[in-house]
Amino acid sequence: MDEALANLAETAQDFVDRKKGTKSKDSDQVTIDFFGKVDEEAFEGGAAEDYPLVLGSNSFIPGFEAQLVGLKVGEEVEVNVTFPADYGAENLAGKDAVFECKIKAVKAPKAAEINDELATKFGAEDLAALKGQISERLEAEYTGAARAVQKRHLLDALDEMVKFELPPSLVEAEAGQIAHQLWHDENPDVQGHDHPEIETTDEHNILAERRVRLGWVWQRPNKALQRLFRRRKASWQHDLNAGCSGACMKGGLSLYASGGLSRAQNQLQRRVCPFGRSKGSSGKGEAT
Repeated sequence: MDEALANLAETAQDFVDRKKGTKSKDSDQVTIDFFGKVDEEAFEGGAAEDYPLVLGSNSFIPGFEAQLVGLKVGEEVEVNVTFPADYGAENLAGKDAVFECKIKAVKAPKAAEINDELATKFGAEDLAALKGQISERLEAEYTGAARAVQKRHLLDALDEMVKFELPPSLVEAEAGQIAHQLWHDENPDVQGHDHPEIETTDEHNILAERRVRLGWVWQRPNKALQRLFRRRKASWQHDLNAGCSGACMKGGLSLYASGGLSRAQNQLQRRVCPFGRSKGSSGKGEAT
């Protein structure tokens, strides 16, 4: 709770004037007048007065903000930069520019106080209400993490218990899809399919066999297997409740996220062991 409130206070930070004569530092906010030129000519959007700029925010041209670090109120400086080659304005792209800058204020960041005023900034009536919202969110995250760990235990056990030959064509197709998706995850700038052929690895094939096998089991559930899972589920639930918190929850989420579970596997878990129902449910969880 304290950490969550501190993070909110940091995001709602304000800036206060530094002592007279103090030099600007990274993360400070400086108020500046600036006037820029390219090829000795002024350009549209290249000038402003009383502009508040947070040093290190990277909101200006690369290299601009770094040259304003270490300056005092009243000082003037020429900032020399080069517009990026892919800059939006074609007439400025790749061009060298000189900005005449004057420092008019230097302010230090200050985290907001944790009080009712902070709460209202985040839509709560007061601090007590904000704490209540945070508590609900943390509880929901913990519950989701615990369910993810339980789900992974169930599917891992099922994968170990059920072994049978799979159609090679299905495994090959699934491995190809996995390899293709992972390649795009690592190359997000490539939107289409105009890329080199992607080869599958042993890791892709192992994961593909798991997906296909569990998908088939879900399509053809076995009642005896379901009963076995329900017996084993109780011991897993006890272990998780007894010793899983904090780092364990984070580890469980990471493990689950890396498992590459398909939608069929997710449905399988619900069908074989539908724990986590709401209090108002009928409690009839037998799969047919």
